[in-house]
Amino acid sequence: MQKIIAIITVYYPHSENVENIASIASQADMTFVVDNSKQDNSNMFTGMNIIYHSMGYNSGIAKAFNYYLKNSNYRFNLDDYIIFFDQDSKISDKHIRKLVKIYEFTKRKYSNLGCIGPIYYNTSNNTYETPHIKRRLNKYCYSVTDLITSSMLCEYGKLKSVGYWNEDLFLDGADWDLCWRLKKGGMLCCLTDYVSYRHSVGIGEKKILGISMRKNNLNRSYYRTRDSLYLLHREYTPLRIRIRLLIDASFINFFRIIFLDNRRERCCLMIKGYKDYNSKITGELRI
Repeated sequence: MQKIIAIITVYYPHSENVENIASIASQADMTFVVDNSKQDNSNMFTGMNIIYHSMGYNSGIAKAFNYYLKNSNYRFNLDDYIIFFDQDSKISDKHIRKLVKIYEFTKRKYSNLGCIGPIYYNTSNNTYETPHIKRRLNKYCYSVTDLITSSMLCEYGKLKSVGYWNEDLFLDGADWDLCWRLKKGGMLCCLTDYVSYRHSVGIGEKKILGISMRKNNLNRSYYRTRDSLYLLHREYTPLRIRIRLLIDASFINFFRIIFLDNRRERCCLMIKGYKDYNSKITGELRI
């Protein structure tokens, strides 16, 4: 029997995150939480209808999601719906059911549908985020190049066909990478504006010379630099994205060092990102 399965990554969760997860769990047949915190936080989820696993270290989102996807104990069906979330996502009633309904509606005409995701309201800058490049497929959704992780819905068999999440990528770009591999396999990635949710990306933005620059914690400077370089050298990465990544890893990083806070630490972490990429180092930042 086809199931709706939610997989949620958490990292040092707090009470508001637990409320978000409870809302998600109420809309799924099975809910898995994988915790990248160093300590076990299972007591925070007592009494909830979820399966919890503590990684005991920060494994990144790709490895965390794959912990369940590759686990033969759960015997997922190829047509099971898998929907991914992180701890910051706030969804409304029937969010998942609406998304599944649009997926099924779109799949009737486009049997090669690989994944679908909703637009989201970014609480960090108080705007709805939508891609600049998109092609209308029907009254509910568009074909797009990529989606963000949270609320991305796929069928298990299609995830399996592309080898699940790419564990070379720790955080930034892991969602893009998955979409591009689905597209390389002849599948569509779709965005729907029929469903939306609230999601936090970064910790705010700063306008620099007319350009909006997302602010993140310091360690994100390392992961963003290293992951961008990995993506830059993937043959399936679209050309326009390669150009964008090259600009981001060079000129934009320079502006981040000049105009954002903690310049010295940020610069050191970016340099380490370059070095660790060249040394083929993946996984958690080692200082």
